[in-house]
Amino acid sequence: MIFEMPSCGGCKTCEIACSFKHTGKFSPSVSSLKILDRKDGVGFDVMIIEEDGEMGIACNGCKGEEIPLCAEYCHLPDDLLKFLLEFIKKREQKEKRHSK
Repeated sequence: MIFEMPSCGGCKTCEIACSFKHTGKFSPSVSSLKILDRKDGVGFDVMIIEEDGEMGIACNGCKGEEIPLCAEYCHLPDDLLKFLLEFIKKREQKEKRHSK
């Protein structure tokens, strides 16, 4: 899932926090989200990894945390948290459909 995040400054602190949550190491290559340069303009897009693979570890919304670490350490977390909650809701709906 990729979304435009106008408030993103491209610092990638979210990637670092995410990788630490998953692995105990600061390794953005395994992060569940990636900060991407926008192809059609200025700013950044955010990609949330939906399945484990070459791109990283699937996002689990930091289960067990009050606030996902990517949003907790983002300097302007409102947009990121909004999109992350939307992603989690869609994933839960998909899981419910597949479990029936």
